Amino acid sequence: MRPINDPSSAEYLDAQVIFSMLEVGDLILLEADVAIDGLRVLLENKTYEILVKQEHSPGNPVFIVQSPITNKLIEVHPSLVASYYVRHTIIQ
Repeated sequence: MRPINDPSSAEYLDAQVIFSMLEVGDLILLEADVAIDGLRVLLENKTYEILVKQEHSPGNPVFIVQSPITNKLIEVHPSLVASYYVRHTIIQ
């Protein structure tokens, strides 16, 4: 299996597509819990609002969401997104 930061891997491409499709204000569901220092800060199958989109370096995108457990801002890689809800509708 290729590493996720390999531009030819399916996981890399999927993460890039998800990152480009979603906007601030959209909701994401995670496919796994996120823990920091052994403390679960985000839970699987809970929705989190995207507060910020960042790309630390080319090919390294993250969404920033707020943990309801710690109230801290948490980085989520697009590969952890199991599903999403687009809140913004384009009206033409």
